[in-house]
Amino acid sequence: MQISDKALDHFRHSHNGFLHLDAAKISRLLLAQLYYLHSTRIHSIYDVLDEIKYLEGCSKTTKTKAASQFRGKYLIGLWHKHFFSNRFLARNIINYWEMDKKGKSKLDEMIDDVFQESVSEYITDEMINVLSYRLTDELLKNRILKGSSTGEWIVFAKNNNSNHYLVLGRHGDDENICNLLNSYCLTEYPFIGNIIENKIEQA
Repeated sequence: MQISDKALDHFRHSHNGFLHLDAAKISRLLLAQLYYLHSTRIHSIYDVLDEIKYLEGCSKTTKTKAASQFRGKYLIGLWHKHFFSNRFLARNIINYWEMDKKGKSKLDEMIDDVFQESVSEYITDEMINVLSYRLTDELLKNRILKGSSTGEWIVFAKNNNSNHYLVLGRHGDDENICNLLNSYCLTEYPFIGNIIENKIEQA
């Protein structure tokens, strides 16, 4: 999808999600990704921009865990902050209830609790309602509202006590993210060359 600079500039100036954000801190690559997400309605770009505003001190709330540094060989020295979208809800349910865990999971224990609390020998509508409530609302209270939910990444760099937001990415895609930064962000932010220089060759 080819996007002109004129179209990107119009998008940034016309969308109120960018209000209070310094345009110089958002890469053209990230801006193009946000343009694509907005055009295709894959995600609400507010999910991304609200997290950036939190990092910039423009907002006091976040839906995800604290920002942290990468440790992998391709992106070490850079930082990432998760952003959350309703599209990630299923994965967060799986993570919270440990559905991928071998052996007894938190989900098994929760179901046992509900069955033990019931006086009926059969599955009742009340039991189903309790299971549905705990499956989703317990996740909401204990994971999302506490800011520990996970999603995809906003990758950013720190330079002179300032954040520069570079690209969106996801788990397991470190090499591709590094390639994108090498191809599209070095001219705009030369200082990241000191961070990712030769990462591909060294890996």
